[in-house]
Amino acid sequence: MADTAQLVYAPLGGAGEIGMNMYLYGYGPARDRRWIMVDCGIGFGDMETSPGVELMVPDIGFIAQMRDRLDGIFITHAHEDHVGAIGRLWDQLKAPVFATGSPPRSPGARWPTRAARPRRSRSASGRRR
Repeated sequence: MADTAQLVYAPLGGAGEIGMNMYLYGYGPARDRRWIMVDCGIGFGDMETSPGVELMVPDIGFIAQMRDRLDGIFITHAHEDHVGAIGRLWDQLKAPVFATGSPPRSPGARWPTRAARPRRSRSASGRRR
């Protein structure tokens, strides 16, 4: 069977739950697949399901092993459940971070290095957002 290019969706968090939003999209044949990550959020524990747990982050073991094929992290907006884990996980990913508008300034979005700070996007007209 030929190793053909495929589009792959791999939710690492946030699918079917509130919080910990992190989604991977990959394209290409399995052995050469390139990836992008959409969001890098935290989740919050609660007394009913996780007593004593304050914060939860997605398990990034899968993509951390292939970080050389992670082309970027795209942040959709600055809520903690979408951006709150970037400061905790970026050292393991070290991919460029992209966001529209101003970089998130939420308490959990502490950029570990200048390299991790989001780059601003440009609209189709070429204006900075």
